[in-house]
Amino acid sequence: MKNLEKGDISANLNSIPSENLKEETLVEMYKIETIFSEILRSSAINMAELTKMVDENNKINNLGKKASDILQKALSKFEENALEYVDSKNFLKKKNKS
Repeated sequence: MKNLEKGDISANLNSIPSENLKEETLVEMYKIETIFSEILRSSAINMAELTKMVDENNKINNLGKKASDILQKALSKFEENALEYVDSKNFLKKKNKS
């Protein structure tokens, strides 16, 4: 991983619109990222269970559907847990990137 120099950090901050650097925006983004990360972690555990079964040469009926269900549940859970942010542009950006 590259170590950032002070000039690199300043250049990165200058490329961010100033409204995104407001404290309330940063706090909102942090909370959204925290919610997303926790849901991603739990979804990865569920997917790993399926992967382990495949690695052990066990047949999984409807594997695609099961994987899709895990992802859909994760997205629904993200919306439920971030309910207070669903109308914010930060939430919409995160949801659209997922």
